[in-house]
Amino acid sequence: MTDPDIADLPAVKPRHIELFASAAELSPLPFLLCDTKGKILGSSRGARSLLTANHALECRHQRLQLASRPLQQQFIELLERGAAGEAPDPRSSSLLMKVPRDNNSTLTLMVSALPDFSAPPLAVYMHEPHFTARISESALCALYDLTPAEARVARIMVNGASTREIADHNQTSVHTVRNQMKNVFTKTGASRQAELAILLLGGPAHTR
Repeated sequence: MTDPDIADLPAVKPRHIELFASAAELSPLPFLLCDTKGKILGSSRGARSLLTANHALECRHQRLQLASRPLQQQFIELLERGAAGEAPDPRSSSLLMKVPRDNNSTLTLMVSALPDFSAPPLAVYMHEPHFTARISESALCALYDLTPAEARVARIMVNGASTREIADHNQTSVHTVRNQMKNVFTKTGASRQAELAILLLGGPAHTR
């Protein structure tokens, strides 16, 4: 059963549409838009799914609540530091914290201010190490005229793998992977890995 607090979370309010788009452009990770007190002002579909399935985080009265007082205080401190301008980009942010979970894994929260906007709201990105986006390779071939090998590379790229990791996974050379990545960018129109992830995760090839 869906938590009623989560069911009532705003996807995005009209006044936050540009902020939401800016957060989505910075990173394909699930994210929330929060004020400095942890009130949730917007939420991506992936973030709502994580909140539904994750007992380490709760939504109470539209506020993100962590499992313990020390963790909650650490989270609020990160939000305040983000609002002060210490985290302009989640890809290079030091404003992150690990949230322990019952299954001995951790959920990482990364706080980021958004370029060209005065905070708050702030983006709170959520990284779950065991989450793997399901991308249909056959759909990628049909949509973007990728070869099967290019579609496989695109699927692995969306899940954050490096060039070396893709080469090792596919048992091929880094040179070959780089050529395939170049073809993927050309055919999809994406210019970098984060942009490709946003494109594919928001499209019909994404099955989860």
